[in-house]
Amino acid sequence: ARWQALVQEAEGRFSTDRRPSIEGADIDPGAIRAAKDNARRADVVDTLSLRQRSIEDTPKVDGPGLVLANPPFGLRVDGGADLTKQWALWGDRLRQQRAGWRILLLAPGRELADAAGAHGKPLLRFPHGGLDVALVDVSGR
Repeated sequence: ARWQALVQEAEGRFSTDRRPSIEGADIDPGAIRAAKDNARRADVVDTLSLRQRSIEDTPKVDGPGLVLANPPFGLRVDGGADLTKQWALWGDRLRQQRAGWRILLLAPGRELADAAGAHGKPLLRFPHGGLDVALVDVSGR
């Protein structure tokens, strides 16, 4: 009887109506279209907010929260441009606009991770788009 009461109490605290806010953004309209198509196929389009915008236009949102971003690198970048300044902007902007959030980036190497403000060892390493990448924390904690 006691166990059933605990289960009922726990179930009463759990709500499937409370979903996290999931937002996606990209400067490329083609990337937004592809993300919407993927969300439709996965039947999750109603749980997402997808917008075309640049990192500079990221609005301020109070925490807590999680950012998981895949900034441009590799073949997605024209002519092998130096991305150090752009990655520094990504890190700075996300820390300003998402204070109190955990900010994780997929980085193709230590140089760009450091430019974005990564600290500590990578959380995870794996192949992505033909490159080895690392998931790094740039939260500034």
